[in-house]
Amino acid sequence: MVTRSGTNLWHGDATFFAQNEATNARDADVESPVKPRFRRYQPGASLLGPIRYNRTFFGAAFEQEWESGEEWSEDPTHNAAIINRALRDDPRYARAGVASVNEGLFPETAASTEFSFKLNHQLSEEHSLSARYAWSRGRVSHDVQSLDNFTDRSARGSSLTQDQSLVAGWMAVPTAHLVNDFRLQVAQRTVDFTPNSQGALFEIPGVMSFGQAFAFRAARTENHYQVVDGMNAVRGRHQFGFGASAQAVQLDANLANRFAGIFLFPTVADFVRGTPDVFIHAFGNPRTNRTVIPYSTWLEDRWQPAAGLTVEAGIRYEGERLPAAFTSPTHNVSPRLGVAWRPRGTAEFVLRSGFGLFYDHYPLAVFNDAVQKYGIHGFEKYGAGDAAVRALQLGLGGTLAGPVPGLVPSIYRPDARFPTTYSRKFTVGAERSLNSDTTVSVENSYVRGFHLRRLRNIDLGLPPLYQLEQTARSSYQGASVTLQRRLSKEWTYLVA
Repeated sequence: MVTRSGTNLWHGDATFFAQNEATNARDADVESPVKPRFRRYQPGASLLGPIRYNRTFFGAAFEQEWESGEEWSEDPTHNAAIINRALRDDPRYARAGVASVNEGLFPETAASTEFSFKLNHQLSEEHSLSARYAWSRGRVSHDVQSLDNFTDRSARGSSLTQDQSLVAGWMAVPTAHLVNDFRLQVAQRTVDFTPNSQGALFEIPGVMSFGQAFAFRAARTENHYQVVDGMNAVRGRHQFGFGASAQAVQLDANLANRFAGIFLFPTVADFVRGTPDVFIHAFGNPRTNRTVIPYSTWLEDRWQPAAGLTVEAGIRYEGERLPAAFTSPTHNVSPRLGVAWRPRGTAEFVLRSGFGLFYDHYPLAVFNDAVQKYGIHGFEKYGAGDAAVRALQLGLGGTLAGPVPGLVPSIYRPDARFPTTYSRKFTVGAERSLNSDTTVSVENSYVRGFHLRRLRNIDLGLPPLYQLEQTARSSYQGASVTLQRRLSKEWTYLVA
């Protein structure tokens, strides 16, 4: 066990990475006679050393990245001129959020900064303290994409992501057979998406999407608070581990998905005629604020009953307090078992097998539609055929000021039963040492997923009544062969 970190020697390094379009291969998806501009510069530095000899040590790292280039506004069917004529001349598109679509290159930029600082202090032979602060900020301008269709520049956007976290720990080693690790963590993430255009989104499948992407008027802040305590004790041939964790995650969000409106046209000719097939528009207050509280406790034992045989067994309990509209799970118990065996005690060959249940946590964004569009603070309106045409005419191709008369609101709601997603995993494998540094291994895995999330229209028609459920399943089976050499004499490799 490593219970102390830091060094009495000063150490530092500096790096610089640069990339230019002159060394890039030509992109087959870009229909341009010249290579798109692409420049990237990435300097970085780190420094580690002692503050107080044998007692207090620090480490710091900084990295910056700048990128500028050109991206391709997609129009694979070359219908930009026809679409632009309709946007310019047809009064039904007088309030459209995009005046014209582009075919060709447009500029984009990106920049990111990362910084981290770690401090270790040895109070005594038995106790040590640590603290780490990490901060990052990344911005992408004009080329964030979220749609599955070919996208014009107007249907893309910009993003700004900022992360910061502070972790403090206290490690105690009261005896040679007992170690306790206590940690506190506070973290925050903010994400903002800004669309390249404002107004309704127009989609022509297989041709182009243009206008405001439906998920790009969004901002959210996540705050995480966590306390964890874990203890390891060695007794005879057993190494016991036990601990507990409690966490609070708060989401303050303004995710205005589909609040600008969407018009779906089957063909370019339908767009020219002003006859959308489907219309979707959300109304109400997009702001939500929710908190979940995950908690867990665990107990495990690593037992070596005989030479060459190791058995690991454990059990974990996990719960999570969910927002009021959802059923909070209370009985998530997950047993786990693993066995490793070296036949005849040989050091060159080992067989492994394991089985376990693994419960997941709910990302807060999963709940958003069911909280936001439950019919009280917000809802959606769906129209098909003549109703979609009427919506286009009412808004003159733009975002509507209010709901379309005559259309019944569509809402989202959670299922009354909301169990936790979990997986059941079984693995079996073998590993053989070719020499002191190189191993070859074979592993087969079989995984089943239960209570996976899905959104289902339980009315099977329009207007839809969407229900957020935990009723989907999945299965996976795969095998891998890996040849690996650990770092030795400045040389390492991995082939899989």
